[in-house]
Amino acid sequence: MDIAICINENYLMPSGVMLCSLFENNKEEQIVVHALLGKDGDKCKQPLKDLTSKYHQKILFYDMSQISMDDFPVGLHFQESFITIEAYYRLFLMNVLPRTMDKVLYLDSDIVICGSIRELWDIDISDVAVGAVPDCFHQDIHETNRLGYEVGLGIFNSGVLLINLKYWREHDVMKEFVAYAKEAKDHLKYHDQDILNYVFRHCKKELPIRFNLQTIHMYHDRFRYLHFHFFEEVKEAFRNPVVIHFTGPDKPWYSNAYHPLKEYFEKYRKMTQWKNMPLRRRQISIKWKLNHLLICIRRKDMHFHASYFDPYFRNYERVL
Repeated sequence: MDIAICINENYLMPSGVMLCSLFENNKEEQIVVHALLGKDGDKCKQPLKDLTSKYHQKILFYDMSQISMDDFPVGLHFQESFITIEAYYRLFLMNVLPRTMDKVLYLDSDIVICGSIRELWDIDISDVAVGAVPDCFHQDIHETNRLGYEVGLGIFNSGVLLINLKYWREHDVMKEFVAYAKEAKDHLKYHDQDILNYVFRHCKKELPIRFNLQTIHMYHDRFRYLHFHFFEEVKEAFRNPVVIHFTGPDKPWYSNAYHPLKEYFEKYRKMTQWKNMPLRRRQISIKWKLNHLLICIRRKDMHFHASYFDPYFRNYERVL
């Protein structure tokens, strides 16, 4: 299995936890990790080498610091502040990885693998550009209007991508990536995800939610734009998760974060060299706190972050 990740020093610990969970639950597999690193990437190499060698797997590093990212905007006032330029690295996988590779599984750093990914890896994507799981805004007409295509085509999440590298090369999709990035610069809210969704809007395969269970999948209906027929699939993914994706700013490596599946992150962190690292508190502005307090008062539910989640997920008792 070829696995691609894009990291910087700030995401070193989460990336290590993700890889630990991957290796722990796929010990029978031969895995090669392809790590795309930015300007501070040298600081990430040795810890990831140590972790990978512990499981007798292989990791290769690719220096992305010399590749121009000028066409891809980051830090705009309407973009998520916690997403950095490394988010765009996955767009360059067809150019960076060996041309002998026809397929790669890309995984974000804010992910935990809870089971075998053999079934995911074996999915046939030979006739499409990418396989991906529906995003929490899958049927949000405001989002598809922003991207510039019809709502029926849906939106996928780019945190877990089964990529057909052969297709990408044969169709020279980098030209399309750059063209759309320039055209949509003023409303490119979700970085690489917006670009990938537009370019591959007609050439994708929808994957089961258990391969990318996102945080907002578990929110109340009024906070997510996912058709009701997905709800049973979301509940099954929650009960028996394969891939948990901690989307949004409330990451499990913050001590004050709330997530009904946070214990999975802690389980695998305790197996790594970062097990004794103190968790930082997420900094929240006074304005945000006051606004959220008013929302909680209106809902008559004072559980700050928990109040977003559907009661099914908040009240579910689990023993790891």
